[in-house]
Amino acid sequence: MRSSALPPRLHAHELMAQHKRKAWLKEVEKVSAFPFQPKTSEVPDFDALHKHEQLETLKHRNDLATTVVEPFQFRTSKRLQKRQEMRESMEEAEQSFEKESKIRPDSGRKSTLSGEFY
Repeated sequence: MRSSALPPRLHAHELMAQHKRKAWLKEVEKVSAFPFQPKTSEVPDFDALHKHEQLETLKHRNDLATTVVEPFQFRTSKRLQKRQEMRESMEEAEQSFEKESKIRPDSGRKSTLSGEFY
């Protein structure tokens, strides 16, 4: 079997098919290849760049002025206190009004229920 070979005509046909296949592959590579391929000579060291950026951010972070905490008071307790004061003053006003109305039973008004008009 080792010494066996294809008939000459079939061998020529196989050689032509291989040649056509190679030409077709070259054409496909030309068509599918990108028109612009930049030539780069060095790849950046991303780890070193990352460390450099981290150091820069730490420097800038330390340079920033921090805010000073100032004490503050919630106003809700004052609101409640003012409401209570308002209620007390309203109650006092009502009580004083009731006392005044008890002192003066008839203020001189004429009643419209009796049919008299003034």
